[in-house]
Amino acid sequence: MLGVYDILKWSVSRDPRSVAAMYDVLSPLMCGIAGSRMLNFGYWDDAHDTPALAQENMCNAVSDLAELGGPLAVVDVGCGFCAPAAYWKRANPELALYCVNTSYAQLRGASGPYGADDCGCNGRKRPSGAAPDGESGAACKGNHGDGAASVGAPAALNAINSSATALPFASGSVDRIIALESAQHFRPLGSFASECRRLLSEDGILAVAIPVVTRSRMTLARLGILNFTWASEHYLLSYVRRTLHDCGFEISDEQLVGDSVYGPLADYYRSNRRDIRKAVRNMGYPSYLEAMMAISMRKMGQASRAGIIQYALLKCRPRPL
Repeated sequence: MLGVYDILKWSVSRDPRSVAAMYDVLSPLMCGIAGSRMLNFGYWDDAHDTPALAQENMCNAVSDLAELGGPLAVVDVGCGFCAPAAYWKRANPELALYCVNTSYAQLRGASGPYGADDCGCNGRKRPSGAAPDGESGAACKGNHGDGAASVGAPAALNAINSSATALPFASGSVDRIIALESAQHFRPLGSFASECRRLLSEDGILAVAIPVVTRSRMTLARLGILNFTWASEHYLLSYVRRTLHDCGFEISDEQLVGDSVYGPLADYYRSNRRDIRKAVRNMGYPSYLEAMMAISMRKMGQASRAGIIQYALLKCRPRPL
């Protein structure tokens, strides 16, 4: 049974193995509540949005930010169950998508309503350093999609079990890199940013959707329970900007959309708590976990209204070396 000790251990250590373990245990709960295989807070642009619609809205916002379209090689780092990548693939069949995740369990379980029947990339724009067959992840070689199928991802995608700070691609081989609500877990962030700068082509784009904090003074006290239930590094927005700059990027577009993320999600939870509580119980999770979630959601709304937390959408372009 999931215990309080497990939650505290994941929250305090926050190392990649602990984060992967946490998501392996809790992601079925997240998916069950949201009714979606996506694992993001969502971009809420309508009072009647459901979590699944809000999550698709976030995927659309990130797609626009990354300028997805055409025969591009795209790496989704921290891909979860590959649902956003498959969603982008359906909208842009020419994309060659590579899904990177430290959680092999999530890659094995990757499936859902957005899977496609074949790859459609026919080998176009394949990064020359992608992991070969039989290693940490198999790179798709064409229309048969045989690579991703070996670890459970939809056949249109290429699943790679790898760390975000040591990506198995050749330098300059990638057109787009996306970190959709995953970079807050990467440590150190600079190692990830440096890897992205190495991989991207000269006209490439790094698109980052990241929860951040806006104040360093008394941050832990102000976040309260979010220190435990928001198991990330709590990076300062100014630190994220500085790190990207120091690693060779310029931020060409920055959108702060926290008002369309945290508050509406907290409101949705409050309005639907009875059904959520029942769903948590039916999925076999302990009742205290739902109580922690409810308190956390309330704190999230308060922290957002107080300007303590923010959600940044960042389009980053490589500066000339």
